[in-house]
Amino acid sequence: MLLILFTAQVTAQSTVDASTADTNTNTAVKSSAKSNAKILGELDEKKERNVKHFLMEDGTYEADVYPMAVHYLDNGKWKDIDNTLAAGTDEDNNDVLVNKNNDFKAKFAKNSKANKLVRIQKDKYELSWNLEGAEKSDAQNVPADQSALNNLSEDDKKRAATKATSVINFPNIQSNLDLTYKLNGDAVKEYFILKDKIDSPQFKLELNLKNLVPQIQKNNSIIFYDEQDGNKAVFSMKAPVMYDSLHEDSNNIKL
Repeated sequence: MLLILFTAQVTAQSTVDASTADTNTNTAVKSSAKSNAKILGELDEKKERNVKHFLMEDGTYEADVYPMAVHYLDNGKWKDIDNTLAAGTDEDNNDVLVNKNNDFKAKFAKNSKANKLVRIQKDKYELSWNLEGAEKSDAQNVPADQSALNNLSEDDKKRAATKATSVINFPNIQSNLDLTYKLNGDAVKEYFILKDKIDSPQFKLELNLKNLVPQIQKNNSIIFYDEQDGNKAVFSMKAPVMYDSLHEDSNNIKL
């Protein structure tokens, strides 16, 4: 079976670097030499956007660096990101799945026929869209791989930022097409998955903005600015890329 993916990523801007690596793992890269000492606990006062600090039983400290954001700022304090999806309703009283704790809310319609398939909200801003021509598809909340987590040591379980990532699927949302969203730290990534080859595929998204103005950049990325302040970036969307089952990739995609 031929598999072709088109991906795009939306990131919430913050006062620190909000770029997020494309990765399928939340494994920390330790910046200090690993010892045999066990973890006593995390030092909350030393949290950084993508760094956790642990106190070890021998009195030493360990700093673990992650490939994506694992904390968000709330009233000047870093808190753990929890992108676990919970059932809720949106402003139009539609059933949605929404992330728990982050500096933005990501809401995914439980049914692809909803007026807004995805809604991202931060403060007074909102970025939402739906897929034109979508067929009825019920959202599937993909559970985390518990077997992989169970195989970790107790200390590695403490290091693992499992709640920072969630995945939701809309299978067969169009003929030959699955649509997947991945919440990863402070980013939302969108995957259009073609199961068979077709000529010149096109996907049309109806974009809705609240208090935002989009600007397409030369590299095909999009920055969404405050409509009253052209210097204030609120969200950014990386340039889309496509790749196939042979891992050949291309960014020859027109917006």
